Amino acid sequence: MKTCPRIAIACTIAFAPTITVASETTTAKLTAAVAPGCTFTTAENTVGPVSQIGNTPGTYNIGNLGYTCNFTGPTGKLSIASEGGTFLVNENDPSHPVLYTVKWGDLPSVSLTGFVASTEFAAANPANKLVAAPVKITFTNPLTVAGFYRDTITFTLEP
Repeated sequence: MKTCPRIAIACTIAFAPTITVASETTTAKLTAAVAPGCTFTTAENTVGPVSQIGNTPGTYNIGNLGYTCNFTGPTGKLSIASEGGTFLVNENDPSHPVLYTVKWGDLPSVSLTGFVASTEFAAANPANKLVAAPVKITFTNPLTVAGFYRDTITFTLEP
């Protein structure tokens, strides 16, 4: 009898299970807010704490005042207030006040006679554009009594 070699066949079969992974996403919404605002600029402001004017009636340029606003379109408000109601009052003799007017700029402009005046304006386009204008004081009566005349003017910008 003849013998045949035995052949052994070994086979490894591996089964891998199918895994389905659900993908996940998330989003992040970014927001930022900047409130509208206006700022007086230091580069263009030459109106000092004390501006000397003459005693002859007329118009006096007491300096420039500049500002920027960080918005366009909506209106802002420009106000001028006078502590003395636009009267130059002599500290030595308050019975001789001299009425004056103050005007800032051309467009927008505010002209004040009295305690407070304001105007609305459209902010410059583009935003943050410098707007500068002269501040002028006008009075028609001379300062006739010796002494120091004074008033305090406050400028305010609101968005």
